Amino acid sequence: MTPTQIVTADAKKRGIDPRKILRAMKKDVHDGTGLVLHTNNSVLFGHYIDNGDMELHLFSEDSPLQLMHSLKEFIKHIRSSKLRAVYGHADNEGIVQFLKKAGVDVQPSDKPKFNWMALV
Repeated sequence: MTPTQIVTADAKKRGIDPRKILRAMKKDVHDGTGLVLHTNNSVLFGHYIDNGDMELHLFSEDSPLQLMHSLKEFIKHIRSSKLRAVYGHADNEGIVQFLKKAGVDVQPSDKPKFNWMALV
């Protein structure tokens, strides 16, 4: 699947308008304030917050096993970057468990907008 197809399918499952997400992603990437990573049938969208911090959003149509592989690829990319910390708001505790199994030290967020964070 293409990144657009993945984001669209995942957003529709969550009851979110995919056009709004895709426009925001395009704008952030164009402005240099965003990053899109694509592996298998997963897309990771990152939006730079401040001081080397990034907000992350995962869109996936992967099977659980394939998702673990995708997460490991995303983690490898993030760890090789100059980021200090990553943040997210997981509405599904399962993704936090996947991150922990993939070797990420997930902690409660120190920013009120998010419910988890991880130091890079």
